[in-house]
Amino acid sequence: MYNKDNLIVFEIYKNREAEEQTIITELSNLLKFIHTRSKMNRKLKFISLSYSYGGKYAGYIIIKPVKNLDNSLSLLEREAEVIESYVSTHLDNIWITRVKIKWDDIIPLPNIGFFRRKNKIYYSNQYFIKAKIFYPVQTVSPIDNIIPVGRTIDDNRVLIGIPLANIPHHILVLGATGSGKTTTTSIFIKNLLRAYPKLYKVVVIDWHGEYKNLLDDYIYYNPYSKPLIGLTIEKESLDEVIDIIEESLDLTSAQSYILYEVLKNVLKNSNEYLLDPSDLINSVKNYYEESNWQRESKYALLRKIEVILRTSNKGWLIGNSNDELIKIIHTYTKPLIIDVSRIRNVNTRKVYTLLLLKTLLHLKQINAIKSNILITIEEAHNIFPRGSKHSLIKKFIAEVRKFGIALFVVTQSPSSILEDVMKNTGTKIIHSIRSSIDIDVISKIMKLSYEYEKLLPVLDPGEAIFYSPSYKYPVIIKVGENIPS
Repeated sequence: MYNKDNLIVFEIYKNREAEEQTIITELSNLLKFIHTRSKMNRKLKFISLSYSYGGKYAGYIIIKPVKNLDNSLSLLEREAEVIESYVSTHLDNIWITRVKIKWDDIIPLPNIGFFRRKNKIYYSNQYFIKAKIFYPVQTVSPIDNIIPVGRTIDDNRVLIGIPLANIPHHILVLGATGSGKTTTTSIFIKNLLRAYPKLYKVVVIDWHGEYKNLLDDYIYYNPYSKPLIGLTIEKESLDEVIDIIEESLDLTSAQSYILYEVLKNVLKNSNEYLLDPSDLINSVKNYYEESNWQRESKYALLRKIEVILRTSNKGWLIGNSNDELIKIIHTYTKPLIIDVSRIRNVNTRKVYTLLLLKTLLHLKQINAIKSNILITIEEAHNIFPRGSKHSLIKKFIAEVRKFGIALFVVTQSPSSILEDVMKNTGTKIIHSIRSSIDIDVISKIMKLSYEYEKLLPVLDPGEAIFYSPSYKYPVIIKVGENIPS
């Protein structure tokens, strides 16, 4: 039976690095080939159309059967394969991909023009395509042993998720404010712990204090309620700790030098030092200054480091023991939410988070924590800024996997985050991105084709492009849609 939606639509893409004349020539050859095919097959209607908007070009080829044709589907498929074969073998800078468009999305405007040939008048039908987003045709097979996050945006609604084997390779979620990235993160955490409550101990570093409202059951921790971490400083990592504090608190070279000398003196008789807040402050106070600049730098340093350890009367941020952190991770299967939004000073929040990450890595290295850990880091561009030269940050990203730590990194600014993070995350979930700079960064690192790149600014909240090594191509999904409990 004839169906008006029995049609195949190709979207045309061009190599944006090719010369314009080369593109024009190949497009002309393609249209000539389509014209030839239309003469050979009168049972099918061939339509080519294009539009240009906001500096973006799109071209389409539509193949539609003549009405009342019983074998229209087989004819369509055979003709589509012929066109696909021609493009792949004869054109180097033009390629095509199938997209899902219904005939109702195409508006015919009949008889708006005519031309004369051999004393006959021919009327020309023009077609316009409605202003809407057309997703690529997706052929996705279900995968076993996944933590589901959503379903494909197509008629099949295939369940899509992160395979268990890919979690240790880290996960990156990108998206502008309001695009749904935090909701995606919370859905993954809930589904992971529901299916495998003992596989990972989940630690959420909550930058904005949102996760209490998104997770069902959790351990909540206010950094000021009781010191959760004790900072262990080893001789080998002294420079790394100095780098963290120097960048986060904007220390001068003189202040960094004094802090280095103080900690080096503390480590003189030991390979490592579990920082005691009062002891550190007293050590800086007792540092002997030989000149006025040293005196000024010392007291300026004291003002800054006290901010890390204590803010007004709220209590210590860093204690002299890691026992509380170890106890929580060993005792509970619930996610641990560390609400760093309670630390109002952003620089202090940064340095606290970095020292927390360093402590977790240290505890895993010495086997004080035996469970695998999944660390969720919100607004990660604040913690892993692009252009950072600190060895600790790059070392942390590169080495945590072998110690049983997986990262779930969330950011709204791909162009502001360290490139190592983008490259070293196996699974990427990309919500709507509107900044052209951010889109260029994503396309470059992920080698994202234009058919997906063009969707980034116009994805609705909750929609995302899902990329995982376990899927052959990127998949467009609706997060949280009809996920089985």
